[in-house]
Amino acid sequence: MGSPVQDLSVLHQRREQRLMLALALPALLVILLLVVLPVGWLAWQSVYHNGFTLENYRRIWSEDIYWRSFALTFEISLLVTLLALLLGYPIAYAASVAPKRWGIIILALVAWEEVRELVLCIALESEWRLIKRPAVRICQRAFEKKEAVVNCYIQD
Repeated sequence: MGSPVQDLSVLHQRREQRLMLALALPALLVILLLVVLPVGWLAWQSVYHNGFTLENYRRIWSEDIYWRSFALTFEISLLVTLLALLLGYPIAYAASVAPKRWGIIILALVAWEEVRELVLCIALESEWRLIKRPAVRICQRAFEKKEAVVNCYIQD
């Protein structure tokens, strides 16, 4: 049997672990509700439609539209990464070697530009959704009728 001091230390350690778990529990529940459940639901829907099926995965590998979409996605991500490296590193270097006041101004200008672009993207996306709503409905109706769906974002 351990000494009373060791027993108190173990009890204190267990109490602290329970407290840390209690503090982390709300965040874990939010992650569960906002990430794990939706991803699990999508995974379930991908393999179950009137019974177990792998038809959705067969379509991904066999239809050209998915390959073109993947290729376009990778091209855009590569371009954005290269541009971020080419523009970001010189700006970050300039901000780090400049006097403190100028470094703060450089970073504030970069932050201002990012916020401006974000607001502009949100505004344009909202407007785009309002303008393109009838076209989206037509595409949805065509998809429901199992007709050929035209992908508006990928053009030959």
